Amino acid sequence: MNGKHIKLLSLDTSTRNTGYALYINGKLQNYGVLTVKSREPTDTMLLRLSELLNEYKPDIVVVENAVVVRNARVQRDLTMILGAIRFWSIQNGSCFYTLNPTEWRRLVKGAEEVLPKSRPELKEWSIRTASDTIQKELTDDNVSDAILIGVAYINLTAQKGEFV
Repeated sequence: MNGKHIKLLSLDTSTRNTGYALYINGKLQNYGVLTVKSREPTDTMLLRLSELLNEYKPDIVVVENAVVVRNARVQRDLTMILGAIRFWSIQNGSCFYTLNPTEWRRLVKGAEEVLPKSRPELKEWSIRTASDTIQKELTDDNVSDAILIGVAYINLTAQKGEFV
């Protein structure tokens, strides 16, 4: 690594609760959740994300790709959030990468493990898997997803013979 610290910020974005995880040279350093009250506009989440990105100044930003939702307003808001993160990455010379939920889950699950099908079971799986990975009990699936999205990207780059 020649003394360079490569920062990876992985995000599970949402209009209300965005999970984040910071990795330095592939090691988890910090994680948490940005929370916006339901009465606050999406712009509040955009500002909180901007603050987080400016604080950590990641070299790589990995975000869960927005899944098509039935609510058009929520879909537009999620698209704006992804666009704002991508724009920040371009402005700051950071690599921007998205992973679909099925992709990142496949990259972190055990070889013989069968993933649950229902959304509540997937949330439980995420919390359990991330808790086992970091050896600390987690309760928030936004945080666990963000941690696992980072693990997935690290695993993906390792498969390609690269390092984050």
